[in-house]
Amino acid sequence: MRDDGCAGAARTRGESGLVTVATPGLTCRELVELLADYPAGELDREARSVFAGHLVECPDCLAYLWSYAETMRLVKRAYDDEAEVNV
Repeated sequence: MRDDGCAGAARTRGESGLVTVATPGLTCRELVELLADYPAGELDREARSVFAGHLVECPDCLAYLWSYAETMRLVKRAYDDEAEVNV
């Protein structure tokens, strides 16, 4: 992951409840802070665009997102499997 001093991206929740990003730059550390909001659809259009743009430029963050998504998929599957056993 890189932390190249991109402009800080202040995050707030707008009236819609979606996370908004105040500036166009996003550091790797800021991307990680938004990680749960991205697949949950809680980022507004601009924030999703900034997030996706960072992924295009940063293969490390793309790999991190993939591993996060895979981990969430495996956890969900484990809980689904456990629920079937307990039925």
